[in-house]
Amino acid sequence: MLAGKFIFLIDLKRVLAADILGFFRTIFLRGRKIFVLEKTKKEKNLLIVSLSGVNYTIFLESLFAKALNKNGYNVFFLSELGYMNGVRSFRAIGGKVIFYHLLFFKNGLKFIFKKLPFVKTGEDLMNFSRDGINIGKGIYALVSRKLKVGRLNFEDRKTRGIVRRYVWRSAVYFETVKAIFKKIKPDLVLANEKGYMGNYEIFKLATEEGIDFIQWIGCQEPNSLIFKRYNKTNEKEHAFSISDENWQKFQAMPWQEDKGREVRRLFENGYGKGEWFGYHYLSSKTVLTTRGDLIRKYSLDPEKKIAVLFSHIMWDANLFYGEDLFENGFGEWIVETVKAMKKNKAVNWILKVHPSNRFRHKAEGIKGEYRELQALKEALGEIPENIKVMHPEDEINPYSLFQLADYGITVRGTIGMEMPCFGKPVLTAGTGRYSGKGFTIDSSSKEEYLEKILHIEEIPVLNEEKKRLALLYSYILLKLRPLKFQSFKETFFSHADKKIELLIKNFDEAGDFQEFSCWASDKKIEDFIRQI
Repeated sequence: MLAGKFIFLIDLKRVLAADILGFFRTIFLRGRKIFVLEKTKKEKNLLIVSLSGVNYTIFLESLFAKALNKNGYNVFFLSELGYMNGVRSFRAIGGKVIFYHLLFFKNGLKFIFKKLPFVKTGEDLMNFSRDGINIGKGIYALVSRKLKVGRLNFEDRKTRGIVRRYVWRSAVYFETVKAIFKKIKPDLVLANEKGYMGNYEIFKLATEEGIDFIQWIGCQEPNSLIFKRYNKTNEKEHAFSISDENWQKFQAMPWQEDKGREVRRLFENGYGKGEWFGYHYLSSKTVLTTRGDLIRKYSLDPEKKIAVLFSHIMWDANLFYGEDLFENGFGEWIVETVKAMKKNKAVNWILKVHPSNRFRHKAEGIKGEYRELQALKEALGEIPENIKVMHPEDEINPYSLFQLADYGITVRGTIGMEMPCFGKPVLTAGTGRYSGKGFTIDSSSKEEYLEKILHIEEIPVLNEEKKRLALLYSYILLKLRPLKFQSFKETFFSHADKKIELLIKNFDEAGDFQEFSCWASDKKIEDFIRQI
């Protein structure tokens, strides 16, 4: 146990040293003064979690701060010493900065005199809790991301070492967040990330203590963001989702066919013309194809239907959105699905490797084969002959598959709301986002799901009512949920590198930020939805 305490102390120093080193790397950077916060004392406290150090997010967080400050909030920023570009910007506008890792180190020293937490298995890690609050999923997600795997192998010594270190860190983060909340008593927490360790503890403690937690994320449209408010009742919902209350409200409204046509135009322009997800370059270089060309390219049988398995990023943060049919994550899902696909020779099978793999491999310096294919070959030896692989390099535009494929398969990817708009059935292997909304083929167990894979060719096309539900859901999510900003303009460089050009001189001109602020200040409304 003494050895464990020594390793823990070394790790505490490692975290603090990395922060201090980051400080010296950014010591000559200047903060940007956008708008100054009002100095008068407010009744409510806002905590903005700023832990990325990315100029794009720092700029936006400063603007969010100004909008909510005008709406009655004192503003605190949670940042790190190593992100001095953000720290200087937040101080320049009059914000109060809390240094996460300085408090982390202080709280960590207390653990030298306590029993260090320990886990032995993946199940132990998933159930790891502090004060009755589960924080293990955030650790699992971060270790999976670090190792670029879908399932952690506790027989591997390296994996066990990383898990042990991160369990300790998460426990210290949790105690640190408790101390921060006790000191500033936030009424609202605003963050871009909520799932990975370091952020997950903030999210879980906020929802447990009844503090509104708002996540903001980018979406398919340029200059647009999506916002969702979380509490204990909806903490497993995806930010790209629609609350049950809003779904019922919109279902009760008369359906207009022009909304369906608008959704199809959004798909055509977004995917077909490459206007969506510009920062990932996911579809800007892809090409539309015909059924004949698809059949020839992948040597398909023209007499059979086409079913596409849309894979997921193996280490993606999948632990926070709904429930999976396969307990061991995307790795188990893709292997077991492919085993069933191998047995069904009645359809043409295509395995579509997630296009974001290409971007992530380049951006994160990942070497070797795409992890989905790697997992399949490790489990099966090779990809079955009756399954054709569509690589990101094949540059087939996804809009083509919406029209040419007969079936789609996913856990909870966006394809589950997209293909049904064209009358195509999509089988899901988990809840979340749109499951249970009436337009996907859901299953209550993995046995039921795999049985459907074995007989997928017997599933009929969707009727008009199911298509209408899919179109309605897509209309709300794609047209009404994003807040399209007029106050700034995004400029893209390569991959996720982008900056913001401010288009206003006076913050009173920022009607979009005022709209956001009014919604954020109303504790009753879960989804930001544009007024129509």
